[in-house]
Amino acid sequence: MLHSKLFWRLFGSYILISGLAAVAIYFVMANRRETQAIAQLNRRLAELTAALQPYAADVFSADMEAALFQQRANELTAISSARITLVDADGVVLVDTQSEPSQMENHLSRTEMQVALRDEIGTAERESATMGIRMMYVARRVDRNGQAVGFVRTALPLTEVDSFVARQTAPLVSVVVGISLAGLIASYLVVSRILRPVAELQVAATSIAEGKTASIPTFNRKDELSRLASAFSRMSKQLDKRLRQMQQRASELSAVLGGMAEGIIAIDERGRILFVNDTAVSLFNLPDDDLRQRPLWEVLRHPSVQKVVEQATREKKKQQIEFETIDGPPRQIELNVTPMPGDPGQGYVLGFRDVSELRRLERLRSEFVANVSHELKTPLASILACAETLRGGAIHDPEIGMEFAQSIERQGERLQQLILDLLSLARIEAGEEPLELLPQPAAEAAKECMTHHAHTAEAKNITILLEPIDPQLSVLADAEGLRQILDNLVDNGIKYSRAGGSVTIRWKRAAADRFAVLEVEDTGIGISQADQARIFERFYRADKARSREMGGTGLGLSIVKHLSQAFGGSVAVRSEIGKGSVFSVTLPAADAIAG
Repeated sequence: MLHSKLFWRLFGSYILISGLAAVAIYFVMANRRETQAIAQLNRRLAELTAALQPYAADVFSADMEAALFQQRANELTAISSARITLVDADGVVLVDTQSEPSQMENHLSRTEMQVALRDEIGTAERESATMGIRMMYVARRVDRNGQAVGFVRTALPLTEVDSFVARQTAPLVSVVVGISLAGLIASYLVVSRILRPVAELQVAATSIAEGKTASIPTFNRKDELSRLASAFSRMSKQLDKRLRQMQQRASELSAVLGGMAEGIIAIDERGRILFVNDTAVSLFNLPDDDLRQRPLWEVLRHPSVQKVVEQATREKKKQQIEFETIDGPPRQIELNVTPMPGDPGQGYVLGFRDVSELRRLERLRSEFVANVSHELKTPLASILACAETLRGGAIHDPEIGMEFAQSIERQGERLQQLILDLLSLARIEAGEEPLELLPQPAAEAAKECMTHHAHTAEAKNITILLEPIDPQLSVLADAEGLRQILDNLVDNGIKYSRAGGSVTIRWKRAAADRFAVLEVEDTGIGISQADQARIFERFYRADKARSREMGGTGLGLSIVKHLSQAFGGSVAVRSEIGKGSVFSVTLPAADAIAG
């Protein structure tokens, strides 16, 4: 109870009111006592001046000497403590019981004298010039034959008034303090009785706010607090029910948002983060600490994001953009900013989707269509040109006709090979190519490849070298697929090597001993670092003019990559411009699989 702010506000208010009332009563009563004391003092002085007036008249009529008046005045001063002064009509002091009259200044201008001159008796309060203390003065005019002949004045210090007031108000202070203390105790009891139920309700409310179960107190009284407790109990039950529903919905929503492939960030109308799912954290490599209530611009610093959020805030409708990330490897991100329902709006939901792979596939598809069109157009154009020439009369010249027929045949073969490669690549990618993975002797496959390309290599003055191969080394692969891998790599080596160069075939065990590595090394023109990342894409050529001149389809290395992966392996390249290239195909070793 003593720690309750409401208690001290109520109790303190009473203390303040009681204190102010006590002070007011004290000052009112003290002022009243002071007024009474001053009035009583005034009466005493007035009575004294009235008693001295006949003697003063005798002095002014010369019936009594001033010295005798001085003596009687001193006797009265000793009895009454009053100061007695006798002043003539001109203001000259004749007698004074406190000072030497001859040394005193003219008193005619004194306030009490002027009032007495006009009204017979005058009163004034001021500080005495001769005694230096505050005094009350009462002057009475002395007349003879209707004319003022002088004044008799009495005075007493006002300290007597202060003493009188103090004596009179001391009992009053005790009474006021006693009443205040009694009221203080009564107020404490009343306020405590009122606030004790409130304190119990506060404890229950705090427990509910902390998510704990609390029993709501009941009061055996028919007043507002009892009705408040009943209402509070009903509210607590409803709140508990709705809280459980909200927690369930929040858990469901969090599970849904957390499992989404899209990154989700919810912000309020001020741009402060309310929710971030795991996908958004990993998408932008956000810190693991709590991001709630942090500004969006502080967590996700991208001008495009800030711009579209500002636009959505301004226009109050859904916005969509696509932007490229700044940090790390470039990625294409699609962003949808959707206002939350409500009027006014409660904030915005930002949905991020990584469309980098989709855009890459779209680009590859466009390039594929363009490349296929181009590759098909070239031999078809040559065939049509030859056919038109033959139709125009060249068919009647045996020598020229044969030359154009052979050209049509070559272009037809090229077109057929392109179509076969496309079909083969499509089946491999779709998993429809019938692959029978069996142990294939490495030495036998290499020798067969050498024999197949011997004539072509000899025509270009290229030497095919075969390094010694472990006769026990076999790989798990499809026979036709392995032949395609070797043929494509050796064929590329021959095409891009200069006359007098060489193509070397080697097989070796990989460091892991579970794999075998096929390497085809040439002494060709080499491949730049920028092109090495893309040479296994369909139709990609590092040197497009030279490739088309040599009749390549641009699909060989792509077939090598997909076949290697279909066999459970991989392909890589090491190359340097002007120094040739080394293609490495890693395939599972047959004996390791069997073991």
